[in-house]
Amino acid sequence: MGYDAGDQEFVLFGGYTTVGGGCSASVPCPLRDTWAFKNGAWANLTPTVLSATNSPSARWGAAAAYDELDGYLVLFGGANATFASLGPNPFLNDTWTFHAGLWSELCAACVASGTPIAPRSDASLAYDRASGSAVMFGGTVVASAFATGVTNQSFKFASGSWSLLATPAALSARSGAAVAFDNQSRSVVLFGGFGGTGDTWTFSGTTWRQLAPATSPSSRGGASLVFDPLNGSVLLFGGCASNGCAGGPSAETWEFSGGNWVNLTGQLASAPSARSALTGASDPLGSAILLVGGLSATPLNDTFQWDQVQVATPTVLPSPIDVGQSSQASSTASSPVGALHYLWIGTQAGCFSADLPIDVCMPHAAGSFPVSVHVTDGAGLVVLSFATSLAVNPRPTATAQAAPTSGTVPLQVTFSAGTSGGTAPFTFAWVFGDGSIGVGSNPEHTYGAGGDFSVHLWANDSVGVSAEANLTVTTVAPFVTHLTVLPNVVVLGSAVTFYANASGGHGPYTESYAGLPPGCLSRNASTVSCSPTTPGLYNVRVTIADSAHAVQNVTGSVDVVEAIALVLTLSPTTVTLGQVFTVNASVTGGTGVNTLRYFGLPSSCTGNNRTQFTCRSDLVGSFTVNATVMDSSGARAHGSATLTVLAAPATSTSSGLSELWIGVIVAVVVVGALLGLLVYRRRRRGPPIVPPPHANVPPPADLYVPPPSRPR
Repeated sequence: MGYDAGDQEFVLFGGYTTVGGGCSASVPCPLRDTWAFKNGAWANLTPTVLSATNSPSARWGAAAAYDELDGYLVLFGGANATFASLGPNPFLNDTWTFHAGLWSELCAACVASGTPIAPRSDASLAYDRASGSAVMFGGTVVASAFATGVTNQSFKFASGSWSLLATPAALSARSGAAVAFDNQSRSVVLFGGFGGTGDTWTFSGTTWRQLAPATSPSSRGGASLVFDPLNGSVLLFGGCASNGCAGGPSAETWEFSGGNWVNLTGQLASAPSARSALTGASDPLGSAILLVGGLSATPLNDTFQWDQVQVATPTVLPSPIDVGQSSQASSTASSPVGALHYLWIGTQAGCFSADLPIDVCMPHAAGSFPVSVHVTDGAGLVVLSFATSLAVNPRPTATAQAAPTSGTVPLQVTFSAGTSGGTAPFTFAWVFGDGSIGVGSNPEHTYGAGGDFSVHLWANDSVGVSAEANLTVTTVAPFVTHLTVLPNVVVLGSAVTFYANASGGHGPYTESYAGLPPGCLSRNASTVSCSPTTPGLYNVRVTIADSAHAVQNVTGSVDVVEAIALVLTLSPTTVTLGQVFTVNASVTGGTGVNTLRYFGLPSSCTGNNRTQFTCRSDLVGSFTVNATVMDSSGARAHGSATLTVLAAPATSTSSGLSELWIGVIVAVVVVGALLGLLVYRRRRRGPPIVPPPHANVPPPADLYVPPPSRPR
């Protein structure tokens, strides 16, 4: 059943009966009739709307709700068979709409998000005014052949189509859950169900959320849940503790408001009898709340309308609040005698002044204010007079402190937050200014770098109002100094620079130099450049002080040397071929010798990068010897000397005969022997003809003296 706001009537379809047409208590039959309730009477619309194609088939356990945005009543699924003849697939998954007195089928086997919706009965369907769509949950489905089960699927119906929603695992599968939209919380409220545990859930946006009310009805399914627009609450009636209704149905009436359940059963002058599987709906304008039928020992066909005589739950929520926030007062009543009027008394000017059951106030001052409401009916009788109060706290302010607020890193700081006004308890969030965050009223944080850090505090009270505070923490790095001398070896007349570096501490810094070489003067500067005038090794000390009077001394040294010079000597300067002589290069000054090169030495002599060495020449002649030296700074010096190499004098000794002389001697001996042989032969022939002395007579023609031969 649902309320058709277009035709301003309640519309009821289907169900089951136990009378007529072979139906009985043991074999109840599904129905296909359509009824309308208006002006206190039921009208059977079945002859007008019923046909094979323009009306839903007979069924019971269908889900129905009025779609206020699209302007029609929506009906989904149900069971189409008697209890005694449940087949393997007794459930339906079609969707119908009812508008202007006519039914229209939207889909015969509906799908959601591209997937068929499993046929089901006893699903829960309610229109969500906050999102402009209908929400369906759970139901009884086919588990296996000739067996049923329950599901916890959630669906949304909007603009004529279904879509699947996510359901948390904690929202267990069930059927026959009670569901209705709650204007006060702007969410769909769901309670219990067969397979449930008496739990309370709300649906808002796309999310189910379980509540934890202080009091709650016992676990039940098949109850009716409707919204009471006049009271701003949700009403629950009837139901069974189990699907078989062991122990009998309930006749309790519960009200859900402000997140909690209140049992109204003992306050009612009259109420329907105990039942389950009933249907209920309300007029969104608050003119009527209807409960119809249900199941006790047998199916029922009675109708009840909710009259709020002497029943109300006035509240002021939230309370307490902070100045500038709004609170809503609600106090609803009903009477069968004319319209009700509301008079709010005792609040601040401009608050709760409307003749409405629900009104909103935004107090402009702090304090505790009584709130009274008088409700009168059309006969002028006061049906409710109730007093409560609204607590309004000043808007919160916050303070932030730190200990210490300055120091040398690493600096550990303890923060503390203070508040005044507002509504406790508070939560605190900190930003420490160095990229780190913290929570709590007394966090600690260690700063590892120097600087000025802006710390920000947010203090948030329990009603969502925040206050802010700021402070600054100043940290300094340790005072560190050192002295750099470049270059640390300098040639006389060249420049040297002293770098006195300082960091940390408290700037600015002052510098004083001592031990500088002549030609350099001390001054208050981190850099001193000068050209020393006197050679020597100088130990320099710099005294550095920061603005907090911390003092440190640093030292360094500079070696001032003469310009590089080279003297080249040869000893001796004149030698004979093969005689040893000494080369000596005397290098003075400079900043350290890197290379020493010689030029013009005889080819048999080498000595680069040696200041002294000996050698002997393999050539005769006069040699101009040059040397070049270069120090580490690139400065050069040159030296030159002359070497004379003479040929060795000729000498002859028996002990020093060479192979050549031995060959000459052998040749002479051989020639002598031949001459002796010729004389001997001549004497045998006769005496020789002796020429006169000094006569130029050629030797005989037959006398041959071979040249001496070299020994082999």
